[in-house]
Order: sequence, then structure tokens, then C-alpha cells
Amino acid sequence: MIKKFSIESIGEFRKKTEFEFSKNINVFLGKNATGKSIILKFLYSSLAFLHNKKQSENKEILNHNLSEKIKNVFLIEKIGKLSTRKQGRTKSKVEVFFANNNFAFSFSTKSHKAKIEVIPDNKIGKSIFIPTKEILSIMDRGFIGIYENYEKPFMEEIYYDLAKKLDEPIRRGRNVSKINKLLKLFKIEDIQLGRIYREQSTKEFIAYIKGIGNIESKLLAEGYRKIETIVYLLKNGQLTNGSYLFWDEPEANLNPSLMKSMVDFIVNLSQEFNIQIFLSTHNYFLLKYLNFKNNSKKQPVKFFSLRKDKDNIEVSSATDIYLLENNEIIDEFEALLKNENFLLID
Repeated sequence: MIKKFSIESIGEFRKKTEFEFSKNINVFLGKNATGKSIILKFLYSSLAFLHNKKQSENKEILNHNLSEKIKNVFLIEKIGKLSTRKQGRTKSKVEVFFANNNFAFSFSTKSHKAKIEVIPDNKIGKSIFIPTKEILSIMDRGFIGIYENYEKPFMEEIYYDLAKKLDEPIRRGRNVSKINKLLKLFKIEDIQLGRIYREQSTKEFIAYIKGIGNIESKLLAEGYRKIETIVYLLKNGQLTNGSYLFWDEPEANLNPSLMKSMVDFIVNLSQEFNIQIFLSTHNYFLLKYLNFKNNSKKQPVKFFSLRKDKDNIEVSSATDIYLLENNEIIDEFEALLKNENFLLID
């Protein structure tokens, strides 16, 4: 479990900025360009690197592999481009704190490689990044092979990583009862989420629709394909106990009527499978339903609001969205409601 995260002199994070996380669900909100994606990508890059590192690798190889991971995830040529732009040389630092150890690395404006300062000995669990755009619909077009045959990455490596995990076959009998119980939380009448599978000859993902039968997943709405992605990763064992899930805008392309189901699904996924989840969102309904969950004694969700200031990104955190110092999503939405009510009365 990640307990804390620290970032300094990277992008708009000019000063050292720390985040203390919930063991269950952590939600980042704020306007565009306030650093939400930077946090998710640095956390994901760090965990993906730590999961894949080998004991036999020396310091030079480790520094190289970490740097390549970060560059490919951010789709940049030089790691120093992530440093805060200002006069002179800037030293940037990232630190990830786990329960019993931590991971730290640094780089500067002119760096081509990161320098690892502290690294855990133990292996870190799998991490999965679900981007805003779904990927099921292009898996049968040879996406993995195309990506691997290009000399340089042509899109963020989070898509390739996700495709590789989706390429793994379903493991029969694995957590079937827990998965089926989880899927019942989604109130979707027609689509049988538990019956998604991959056709071996065509490599297409297939879903089952009541009254129609099996149908290619690419013919479903994009929002449903995002849900199917999570389901398939549960069924093939890539998303399992002790994993980390990073999900950029889970509400994308989903009707607001499904937000309650989405929140029930996310909370139960974290608790039943012991998965630490990190989300970014712009959605009022998702925030409200997540906040309702925190009215219980367990309080599984922690919110982080990011706001750009002159000198830094200001961060406030709370287990109640109405206790956040900066909450522009709630403020804007509820101001709109007040204006509509005023106009109706007038």
C-alpha cells in the first residue's frame, strides 16, 4: 500500500508537495492543468518499474529502466523536460512511501536519466492504468505488434501496458463468486458483464446481450467498453489482491444514471480485492456518490483538490468534499443550481 507521495519541482509543482493516501480510494479533482495526470503517471511509472525490476540488475540498469518507463508513459524524449521551467538548473524529486520502506529518485532540467536514491528490496504488486480512451476496440487490429515494431513509442505507454494485460487469457474458476457478486452492483439491464470473453480466432472481445446473444464489444457504447475492460482484467487475474488501480475519469462516456453503480463497484472492488485505487474526475455526480460512501464509519475515500496558484499547486485534502478548501467542481455545479432556482423564482 502507498501511504504517502511527494513531488517537488516538477511541472507546476514548484515546491515540495505531499499527499497522504487512504488505503482504499483516493480521488483527485481540479481544473485542467493542475497536475492530476502528473501525479497518476508518476505513481504508475514508479510502481510499474518496481514490479518489473530484477534483483540481478545493477544501479545503472535500474536508472535506465526507470527513466525509459517515465519517458514512455509521458511520451517525452528527455526526462529533464518534466522539471519545473525556471532560470538556472532545477533539481526535481519524487518519493513514494510504502508501509515499511520507500522509493525515491531525482533528476534535473538537463538530465537524460533519473537517479534512484532509495529503492525497496521487496517486490511491489501489479499496477494497472485505465486511460480515458478505451482500448478493447483496437486490440484485434494488432495494436501490440504495431506498438512494438515502431522504433519510438507513438502514444503513451499506458495504452500498450494495458493492452498487454488484456492479452492474457481468462483464468477459469478464479474468484468467480467474488466477481459475480461485484458485477451485480452495476444496474445495466441488457449487458451481461460476467459473460465477456475473447474469441481466439478473431481476437475480438465478445459481450452477451439479452435478447440478441453474443456481440462484438466494439459495437457497444464506449462507456460500457471501459467497464468491460475492468471486468476482463478481474477475470484474467491481472487485477487481483494487492494490486494498484489508476483510473483517469471513470465517468467518461457514461450516463449520470450509472454513477451510483460505478461508485458501488469501485468501493467494493477496493474492499473485496484489497486494491488501492487512484481516480481523477471532473464529475459532480461521481463525487457526490463517493461522498455518500464516506458517511459510513469506514470512510474508504479521501479527496484531494488541486488548484493552481502563482508559485505552486495548492492541495487540500479531506474525507468530505464539503471540507475541501478548494472544490471548484462542487462550487460551479451548485452555483448553477442556485442561478437556475433564482431565475425560476424571478
